[in-house]
Amino acid sequence: MGHRAAALFCWRWVVGELPIEVRVVDRGELSRAEAEVLAGICQGRGVAELAETRFRSVKTVGAQVESIYRKLGVHSAAQAVSLTIARGMVQLSLKSLCLALALSFVVAGEQAQARPATRVPRPVSTRVRGSRD
Repeated sequence: MGHRAAALFCWRWVVGELPIEVRVVDRGELSRAEAEVLAGICQGRGVAELAETRFRSVKTVGAQVESIYRKLGVHSAAQAVSLTIARGMVQLSLKSLCLALALSFVVAGEQAQARPATRVPRPVSTRVRGSRD
């Protein structure tokens, strides 16, 4: 099982079994509504579930999620959660540390896939072919 699969398994276990308590400590550039959506993202909720619990349309919550990603400079929920934890913008309960660990594995996997493979050049021989020096 790869690290991404293990992280997703851990995510599902934590979301299903343990209450994830999230507190937004520092909103930064985010509006209050975006901070509430960010807390939901940190709890592992999807756009449809957030829309239902916040009595908003899916389109509105989706736009808020895109705005959050743009302001944070990220491209996924895993990156958003990892970054906001690292910056101290959100605090997770001790029960949620497994989730944070799982997300860090996902982010590490995404970053590894995003980096282009670098080819190590072979050393150039200064020896002239055919000489016996």
